[in-house]
Amino acid sequence: MVQRDPDFWAKAVLARQELMNQHSANPDIITIDLGYAPAGCPTADSVVLRVFVTERWLQAHPDTYAAIQREVRGIPVCVIRGDGQSGS
Repeated sequence: MVQRDPDFWAKAVLARQELMNQHSANPDIITIDLGYAPAGCPTADSVVLRVFVTERWLQAHPDTYAAIQREVRGIPVCVIRGDGQSGS
């Protein structure tokens, strides 16, 4: 279901920028975008901040996971292995 509320999109863009600013120095975070959550995320079928990470990040100590918020400005965050391209 597409989010049609312009306020939602303004908030989502700000949330994406905030998350990018926080993690821009981390080489294991490949990209951050806005899109539909994949089936494995708790918020499937809704628009989320998608954080694409390397396999190395996924295998890191669990404390690493705490570095990425579950929500930014009310927008859910979903961590995904891959490069952010179709077929990842």
